[in-house]
Amino acid sequence: MWYSNIGQFEQALFQFKGQNEAEFREDYFDKSLKSSRFSMVMGAILYSVFGLLDAWSAPGTKEEIWFIRYAIVLPVILITFALTYTRLYRKSMQLILQIFALFLGLGIIAMIAIIRQDETGHGTYYSGLMIVSMATYTFLGLRLLNAFAINVIFLAAFETVAFTTPGTFSSHNGLMTFINSNFFLSAINLIGIAVGYFLELYHRKDFMQRKMIEVEKNRTQELLYNILPAEIAEILKTHPKVIANYHDKVSILFADVVNFTPLSASLDPKELVEMLNGLFSQFDKLVEKYGVEKIKTIGDCYMVAAGIPSPKADHARVLALMGLEMLEISNHGTSKYGHKLPLRIGINSGPVVAGVIGYKKFAYDLWGDTVNMASRMESQGSEGKIQISEQFYHLIKDEFEVEARGEIQIKGKGPMPVWYIIGQKA
Repeated sequence: MWYSNIGQFEQALFQFKGQNEAEFREDYFDKSLKSSRFSMVMGAILYSVFGLLDAWSAPGTKEEIWFIRYAIVLPVILITFALTYTRLYRKSMQLILQIFALFLGLGIIAMIAIIRQDETGHGTYYSGLMIVSMATYTFLGLRLLNAFAINVIFLAAFETVAFTTPGTFSSHNGLMTFINSNFFLSAINLIGIAVGYFLELYHRKDFMQRKMIEVEKNRTQELLYNILPAEIAEILKTHPKVIANYHDKVSILFADVVNFTPLSASLDPKELVEMLNGLFSQFDKLVEKYGVEKIKTIGDCYMVAAGIPSPKADHARVLALMGLEMLEISNHGTSKYGHKLPLRIGINSGPVVAGVIGYKKFAYDLWGDTVNMASRMESQGSEGKIQISEQFYHLIKDEFEVEARGEIQIKGKGPMPVWYIIGQKA
């Protein structure tokens, strides 16, 4: 059993803690709206159709009964149905349904009070009250405690009519009608309570399970978005396939910790990982700040791109600014173990092919000569400097102060002019 004591039972069945209860009531409203409207439509139909039988079952009092049916209860049904399309109904659903149910049930009890004992329908109209009673526990959309409260009122009103009607206990037929009607009304309430209990329990369990699934789904989605760009992740979720896209205006930054290999040999593995994590976590914040895409880290190397997977008009500018902030962090920061982590940064711009490779542990990556040149800018750069290619230089020269380094021998390319970014122009 779910609950080890009555307190847990009441907490789980009748109210969640805090925000969960408010969310459950919103969810319950959405789930029960159709069934509530269905109950109102059926109530209007049954009330109207049963009115055709009044001429046969209650010929002497049919006019009074018809007045209750068509002048009081039926308009209430139609008004309540119209209210289900308003904001008021969302705000006060349970109260409106309780008033609606009271009109349905008390309308039948009023008919029972009006009909004469010598008429054919005497002693049978309570069957209509049974239908209303069961509807309050099931289709109507009332929660269990509210449905139970309504049925207590029904029983109290029915008993009041029975005890105040002459002949209820003085004749055999009157007594048998009283006993039968009370037996069946009590039975239908016991059944209704059981059904209402399991229905509400089901709704609450279903709500919590769906909420847990949603939390896990969001957690999985967040993990996926940490691995892949959001646009690429959405494509893979809906249409798993090989992704390869050409982008003609992209800037790529590589940053590497200088002399990290000999430093790592002298560090405890935990110190090494914590030190890199502290540095790269600060870089991750810059990625969010400038709206660029972190591609990957390889050991002590950090790779970022701007202009993918969506075009970015200022792709060169934001990477230049980010590179300067990365140097600032590196130059003025010290790990908690007392080590400086100087950087060497290289940036290049141009066309690339971007896509997802692999079947397991897949990764979003970039290919092309632009990527290779950006890597060369970093590996053949200088400590504490941002070295840039000619392509990148022409994109940022008007906004940033640069220093010409001259031509250097680039592996696989030969001599090429390069520059250092000094800072942003005033």
